[in-house]
Amino acid sequence: MALGPKLQGRLQQRQMLLPEIQLGMKLLGMPLPELDRTLRETAELNPFLRYSPPAVGIGDYDLSRIAEEPTLAGHLREQLVLQGLPTDVRQLAEALIGDLDDDGYLSSSDAELSAALETPVPDIRRAIEALQSCEPAGVASRSLEECIALQLCERGCPPDRARQIGDNLDRLLEHRWTKLKHLLRLDDAELLALADLVRSLSPTPAAGLGRDTQVMVPEFQVAMDRRGNFQVTALLENSFSISLDDSLLNHVDGTHDQLGPLKQAALALKRGLDFRWSNSLRVVGALVTYQQAYFARGIEHMLPLTRRALAESLGLHPATVGRSVYEKALSFEDRVVPLSAFFSNAIGKNHAAFFVQQRIRRLIAAESSNNALSDSQIAALLRSEGVDIARRTVAKYRGCMSIPSSHERMRRSVFRRRGV
Repeated sequence: MALGPKLQGRLQQRQMLLPEIQLGMKLLGMPLPELDRTLRETAELNPFLRYSPPAVGIGDYDLSRIAEEPTLAGHLREQLVLQGLPTDVRQLAEALIGDLDDDGYLSSSDAELSAALETPVPDIRRAIEALQSCEPAGVASRSLEECIALQLCERGCPPDRARQIGDNLDRLLEHRWTKLKHLLRLDDAELLALADLVRSLSPTPAAGLGRDTQVMVPEFQVAMDRRGNFQVTALLENSFSISLDDSLLNHVDGTHDQLGPLKQAALALKRGLDFRWSNSLRVVGALVTYQQAYFARGIEHMLPLTRRALAESLGLHPATVGRSVYEKALSFEDRVVPLSAFFSNAIGKNHAAFFVQQRIRRLIAAESSNNALSDSQIAALLRSEGVDIARRTVAKYRGCMSIPSSHERMRRSVFRRRGV
């Protein structure tokens, strides 16, 4: 008899906890413009909530206008609604959007997401499948191989065959076709055409989506204190006010047929906002502490750092750190710096990838109009500076920054000189 009540109480607690955790993680991953719109729309439908819009004159930002600009998150949410998914699957898929990196890849494993959201792995996988059915094709992939396979499926390739091609990507692109001929039952001409098709696909399906026009509103400010340390201040937390109507709350209990669920939703939203502000500030504070040398001496002193490493230092799930920095920025010396810029793996002698990218940009900006630097030349120059980097990595970073090849830069230079 004792087992029944104990089991029942545990199930009730889990049912209440899951939606609240998902809501908190969803709010954590929202940029300020999207948060503003969500709070406003939610308050219009919930009588227990009182929404105060951001104070007029916050910097030069018009959040109502910025919120209409396209973003990867907004683009995916619109598609999830159109899929007609069960509500729980759609809400979980929306929560997972915050775990996507800037290129559209999922940065956490099924097990990590399951632990962070306290949701069974099969439910996580159903939500991921919903995301992967969205455009751009390849979004929510875990690897380059899966990304390419999803894009091939979108072009009509059967899923099993697409996975075979993805699993043998290196063989295909390097023209090591002996095994592929037998596996895919294609001749040399067909394999060559397939390799050309794969090269036309994007390894970073979401890179740049909405970022050409999206204005990043700084959510934090970094400044030096009297002791020479850099401190973080939350700029707009108090400007986004969702308050509870206490008089109405006191007259409605949780069993009320119509207003009871709205009351619980209002309380959950308030707790979710508190979760967002506290976690964001904690993560950014740790990030700034780790990157003190960058703030004191410039970009050349930025240290390599991954979201996973920062999460481990704080005792958080990588998903929480990913959402805390997603589409967010800080203000430092009148500059707006995306938080994503502070994360990268080490290259060579502890050089951050972001520093290397900016060094490539400066080398190309300083090149002669009559002699554009090739990727090989740039790699050689960087190696002479102590950065151990391959030519193809230079090409990858150049592509990520939307910088044309040396041939294309030379061609454009000729056109400019001719006044074309």
